[in-house]
Amino acid sequence: MIDKQLKRLGAAAMLLGALAILLIGDPTLADQLQAAAPDLDARLASRAHHVDPWEVYEAMHNNRMKLILLDVRQASDYNLFHLAGARRVEASTLAAGYPLKATAVVIMSNDEAEAERAWRRLWVQGQKNAYIMEGGVNLWLDIFRPELCALTKDEPGVWLLDTLHLNPCHAYGHHPHFNAQAKRVEGADTPRHRFARAFGATQPWAAPPALHGEGAHARHFEHKIKLIGGAAKKAGGCG
Repeated sequence: MIDKQLKRLGAAAMLLGALAILLIGDPTLADQLQAAAPDLDARLASRAHHVDPWEVYEAMHNNRMKLILLDVRQASDYNLFHLAGARRVEASTLAAGYPLKATAVVIMSNDEAEAERAWRRLWVQGQKNAYIMEGGVNLWLDIFRPELCALTKDEPGVWLLDTLHLNPCHAYGHHPHFNAQAKRVEGADTPRHRFARAFGATQPWAAPPALHGEGAHARHFEHKIKLIGGAAKKAGGCG
C-alpha cells in the first residue's frame, strides 16, 4: 500500500516538475527539490530509505556489492570518529554521479536531519540507490561501541572514551560486545558520544569484524537496500 502511494505521489511530483520546466525552462536544483517535495516528504515519512546501522555493517562485509559511505557531518565530528571507508562530503554541494549497479550509497550524519537533506539532493538528481543510515553515527556507536570502552558517563546519553593506552578495549583484545538491542534516541542532529581525542577510523568499532553463526543475526530489523542491476559477482568472502 505504501509503495503504491509513493508511486502515485512520485508521478504527481514528476508531472508538476515537467509543467514547471515547460513554463520556466531548465529547472535549478532548488526548483527540482521544490517540485519533488511532496514525493520526498512521503518517502522520508515512510522511512523506506532509512537503513539500520546493522544492515550497513552487513554491507561492509558483503563482497557481492559495492558500498559507498558518505559522511555529511562537520570536519570536527568526522575527525573524532567515523566509519571505516566513510568519505566526508559537504551536503550543500553533494551531487549525484555515483555508480548505480550493485552499489548502495549510504549517507550519514550524527542523527538523521543533515543526512536526509543530503539524500534529497541526490534523489532528485537521479541517485536512486541512495539511503540514510537510521539514527546516524550516534546509533552506530550505541550498537557497536563495546560497553567495556565506556569509562565515564558525565551526563545522560554521553560517554567519554579514553585513549587507547587506558582503554579497557585495548587490553581486552578488541573483542566485539555489540548492543544489538539499541534503538534510535530522537533528538538534535548532534553528537551524543564524546571522545578524549580524535580517533578517526582507528577504533575497532569503526569497522566491526564479521560475525558468523547466531551472532550474525543478533539484531532484528527490516532489510531495505535493493541493488540496482543485481549483485556483483565476486569470488570468496562472506555475504
